[in-house]
Amino acid sequence: MAHLEIEFKTLLDKKTFDRLKVTYFVNASLISQENIYIDTDDFDLRRNRMMLRVRVIGKTHMMTLKKPVSGGILEFDGTIEEPINSNLLKQMPQNIADELNVHHIDISALKVQGRLHTERLETVVDAGLLVLDKSTYLNTVDYELEFEALAYDSGEIYFKQFLERNQIEARSDLPKSERFYRTLYKEKVE
Repeated sequence: MAHLEIEFKTLLDKKTFDRLKVTYFVNASLISQENIYIDTDDFDLRRNRMMLRVRVIGKTHMMTLKKPVSGGILEFDGTIEEPINSNLLKQMPQNIADELNVHHIDISALKVQGRLHTERLETVVDAGLLVLDKSTYLNTVDYELEFEALAYDSGEIYFKQFLERNQIEARSDLPKSERFYRTLYKEKVE
């Protein structure tokens, strides 16, 4: 199954993160999740502007392939039965394998590149879902505000107004996966 993800985001400093947490997320339950990022050693997926991950929340393992399209990100999802292992080909949902084959990605060359742990708080607002994340990966901690919108135009307006109302300067809107891979690449080069 594929669906369109429409989200807006900005990185936060810890002080702003803490302020938003006590203002908007007091009644939110903490969700702990781990993203396991997968690519070839030559980063064939990244070169094709795609991202493959397994998100682990509790005992649920959801594999997701993301690729940019006009107006958002197209996601292909499928659950996998067991924890991720070296036999990705055997575990991969067919819809994801089919999409990778369309882009001539050698599935047998895919391997785990690393993990990112997120502590997430969510709250529903009129225009969508407001999300506050603290992510830890590769000796890095960052803080992020996300807004998952129902429609692009109204979502963009809501997010900009939310930032203005809360005196938040928009910073990097790079996805977690991109921040992870940039840090990984930097570590490999140094």
